[in-house]
Amino acid sequence: MAVLLLMAKHGSGYVPPPATGLVFGDVPAEHWAGGFIEALVAEGISSGCGPAMYCPTSPITRAEMAVFLLMAEHGLGYVPPASTGLVFGDVPIDHWAGDFIEQLAAEGIASGCAPSLYCPEGIVTRAEMAVFLSVTFNLQLAD
Repeated sequence: MAVLLLMAKHGSGYVPPPATGLVFGDVPAEHWAGGFIEALVAEGISSGCGPAMYCPTSPITRAEMAVFLLMAEHGLGYVPPASTGLVFGDVPIDHWAGDFIEQLAAEGIASGCAPSLYCPEGIVTRAEMAVFLSVTFNLQLAD
């Protein structure tokens, strides 16, 4: 996800600085995506999955993806409008990513997984990732 997200944001030729291996205990400097993962932190897109952990092999939920996409699109310090809890039946007003999920819908990036549902704990598929990235960054998908 880190590689795809940053290449969608910066262009296919983007090369991050070399990884230091000091940011996350589970991402050593020689990790194949280490530079990209550390760049996500530097750009304020992700802070990992827990204290000093990134969990590079864990799947990404639709709720997490909403946060990653909007932070990548709008930049460090972005705060979406407050959630109403009325957009999706499965995203209550107090959902940890509710503000981001509702803003993703408001920007036309995601419409949910079914009528009136977002499925925030659903795992993002490769197909969904491709659509999310292409819509967020106005990319053209190849035939």
